Amino acid sequence: MADHTAPAAAARPGSVTTSSYLLYVYAALSVIGGIANLSIIGKMTDVYRDAYEGTSAEGTEGTIAVTSVITGVIGLLLAAAFVVLAIFNNRGKNASRIVTWVLGGISLCCGGFGVVGTLFSGSMNFGSQEGVPDAAEIQRRLEDALPGWYFPLSLATALIGLLALVVALILLALPPSNEFFRKPTAVWEPPVPESPQSGS
Repeated sequence: MADHTAPAAAARPGSVTTSSYLLYVYAALSVIGGIANLSIIGKMTDVYRDAYEGTSAEGTEGTIAVTSVITGVIGLLLAAAFVVLAIFNNRGKNASRIVTWVLGGISLCCGGFGVVGTLFSGSMNFGSQEGVPDAAEIQRRLEDALPGWYFPLSLATALIGLLALVVALILLALPPSNEFFRKPTAVWEPPVPESPQSGS
């Protein structure tokens, strides 16, 4: 006997599907950027060590290296989380959509791990301390020491990834997406009385 109280599953709108694909793109670009950042930590540490040797900032290259590793690992973990969220978003799980907005908002507010990694050296400015090279000099040394592909790749993956994430979050807020994630309300139908039968 058919269950009249079970609503039909809503068809997944294109906005949700596209959003999930964009989350996959963001995750993939985050992984590429994270691997690139982790691959140059040794050379980057050498640059800071040479630049700060004999100055009041000597030894801070270790802190910079550890921070870069932690940032890279967190970025890879977040990339995996967005893949999982995209899968559950496609299944219409509203809790997943909410978590996507939260993690996506945090990633956007922080400017993206790729952008932070690319511009990290510019933020470490010890120029006010005697004998310490300024940020521009550190940046020049990094550009000379690191592979030529590093800065363009890091910037491109970060910016394209952030754009993909912004669009993905917007798509999850569109009316068709809201309808898909809205929990369906079961419609109760009274049982149909059986036809009276002639006397037994």
